[in-house]
Order: sequence, then structure tokens, then C-alpha cells
Amino acid sequence: MTYRLNKLLILSVLFVIGLLACRKDSNIGVSVLDDENRLVNQYADTFSLITYSEFANPVVTFDTTFSQRMLGSYLDPKFGLTSSDLFLRLFLETEFPDFSNVSAVHIDSAVLSFSFRGKFGTSNQLVLNVHELNEEIQNFNYESDDDIQYNPTPIGGGVISVPSSTDSVLVGSTKEPAQVRLKLDNSFALNLLQRASGQENGAFISDFKGIAVIPDSTKNQDYGTGAVVSLDMLSNFSKLTVYYQKDGLQQEYAFRPAVLSYYFNKFYQNYDNSTVLATLNDTTMGQDWFYIQSLAGLNGRIKAPHLKDLIVNDQIVVQRAELNLQIDISDITDYPANTAFILRENSTGEWINLKDLYIEGSGHYGGLLEGSTYSFNITRYVQDLFTSWQSEESANFDLQVIPDGEGKWDARRAVVAGFNNGAKLKIQYTTIK
Repeated sequence: MTYRLNKLLILSVLFVIGLLACRKDSNIGVSVLDDENRLVNQYADTFSLITYSEFANPVVTFDTTFSQRMLGSYLDPKFGLTSSDLFLRLFLETEFPDFSNVSAVHIDSAVLSFSFRGKFGTSNQLVLNVHELNEEIQNFNYESDDDIQYNPTPIGGGVISVPSSTDSVLVGSTKEPAQVRLKLDNSFALNLLQRASGQENGAFISDFKGIAVIPDSTKNQDYGTGAVVSLDMLSNFSKLTVYYQKDGLQQEYAFRPAVLSYYFNKFYQNYDNSTVLATLNDTTMGQDWFYIQSLAGLNGRIKAPHLKDLIVNDQIVVQRAELNLQIDISDITDYPANTAFILRENSTGEWINLKDLYIEGSGHYGGLLEGSTYSFNITRYVQDLFTSWQSEESANFDLQVIPDGEGKWDARRAVVAGFNNGAKLKIQYTTIK
């Protein structure tokens, strides 16, 4: 009984005093312990890892937390085609607008504009088509593979020039921040004013369901063409504006996206003829390089099947466990890598964030890209594994690597070095003999 109590006391004390010795087989504080309970500090970084890519699950893109949405498509030389459609409901800027005697209205132009936040891809041109929705967007958790019906005949769009974030655009005589601007058909604009005249929002939405903006990926036939742009849906510059003349006066009226986030994205990837496809067909290739991609594209998977072998008859207290992942930075200027990764553990069939993140916080946990390396402090996770194994409970080192924010708000991607090229698990630990 005394022997077991001593071990329990030592395990508890170690968490408090933190023996952070980095040398292999260095003994610390041995003189205060009896021969039955000797502490041996050790370090190991030669664990074999299994690394590979897998398809990501759909993610919710009908999200009231963020106003950012993605739009466009581009052909990545390693990842193939990436595409994002945008569906949105538009509300009346003011209810009960008066467009009576519409026959006296002359449409000058109609423009669908979105406040521009950034782009992914190398091209400065993008082909987009605008369509009217055939069904209403509901208050529903639409996911990235959900679809909604729209009229196949475009009501506007065409080839647009992708701006930079520092650009400005002259609207009338006013200089406004960078935007994606799509010209709409005048006939559609006149019809829209007719349908809006005298209506409140409920009746207007029942009649005009909204719009779909669909990239024409058939125009992206060469690698490096196209772009996916990031938009701010709640900016004052994101709206559908009809410019018209009535009774000799120049006027305009705007329809705006809803504050309650009645907009969502549908993401699409096609890996045909890409570098990624071979790795997906043969997961052992992930030992060299594996791939992680935003927009519900690809996640990474990392297993350490022999970590349990550290346990013989000794108790183990983990002082620090760190996972290091290197990426290929040869093309990140044109195709930016993810700024951060999140690790999730498989817990009874569900993927959940590690305690190292949600208990200790991001400062302790890490996961940010620094240079060409992502480093993760996963001490709690590894300690829990050893505790389970020492209690003869079933557990596995099995981690999923996903883009920060589930990859919903950018089109970044990363080529990650697998075990053969430097993925490494480092553990500093103490054994109790």
C-alpha cells in the first residue's frame, strides 16, 4: 500500500513542480526517493508516424458569426480545381418603395457589388454568372455541399477584374474601397423594381427568392488561372444597386444582404489529373507528403502506433509533448499556406479539439505557421493516452489536422512533409521505476 501511495504522490507532485530536464537519462532529485521509486527523466523523438490525407467532411457555411464569404474558382497546379458558389437573399433597403408608373422608369444600369477582402490564386480575372433563385433560402444550417435551385439563364455577370485590397473604385464621382462588381441585365433590373414596388420585405422575399453567383470553372483550363475571392457581406458596399431615371431625375435604389446571414457557400473540388489524386488513391504516399486544404477539401491524419511501447512496467509523466510539421514553401507566394492548423482527437467516433487548446489556450497550444513549421504543444493529450494505457484502457494516438476555422473563410492549402520527410513527435517525460 505504501508503495502505491508513494507513486500516486510522486505523480501528483510532478505536475506541480514540472521537472523540465531535456537531457536523456538524467536523474534529478534521486536522493529524496527510495530505491523503489526512482525518477528518470528521458527524451524521445524517434517515434514512427503514419501520415496521410483524407477528404474533409462538409462544414456549415450558413454562419451568423462571420460575414465573410468566398466566391470564385481557380485551377491549382497541385490540388486541381477549387470552386465556391455563393447564394444570398436580398432585402429591401427601405420597405414600401414607390416605383409606381414603372413604364416611366428608364434603367441606366444595375450592379451587384461586394466589398473585397482578398484573393487566393494567381489570376487577376474571374468569370462569374448571376442567376435568380427558384427557391427561398431558409433559416437553416446549410453545409458546404448543399445546393439550392436557381434559374439556369443568367441575369448578369461576365469577366471581372479581381482587384487588390488597396485598390479603389470610382462610383459616380465617389471613390469607394475595392469591390467585386458584376453588371446585371437592365431588363432584370426593371422587373425587380416592379416586383419591389409597394412591398414590405416578407412579401418581396416570397416573390424574389434571392440570387446565386456561380463561377464559370470551364474558363479555367490552364493551371494557375482563376481566383477565389473573399467578400464582406455586411459591408455598406455589398449590395445590388439599380441606377435609373424617373421624371427627369437620376435616382438609385439598393437591395442588401440580410444582417441575419441569409447567405451561404457551396464548395467544390475536382482532383482529376492533380498531384493530390495519387496520394488519395495510395495513402502510403502520405508518408512522404500529405495535403491539407480549406473550403472543406482535405484534412491530414497522423497516427503513432508504437507510442505505447514506451510503457513497460514504469509509470510515465509527460513533461512536454510536441508535434512538429514542416511544409513545402516553394509556391506559397502564389498559393498561400494555412496560417494555422487545429488538431482534433478521435473520441468515441467524434472529432473534438484537444484539451491543450480549449483548457490551456492558444498561447500554450501553438499551431501557428512560423517560417515553414507548425508546432503543437500536445502534452495533455499524450499524458491522457499514457494514463489510459497504464490503466489498461483502450486508446490510440490518432489526430486529425484541419485548417483553422474549419477552412471556411479562406482558400488556403498546404503541402505537408510526412514522416519520411520530417514530421516529428517529441516527448520529454519522466519514468518512475
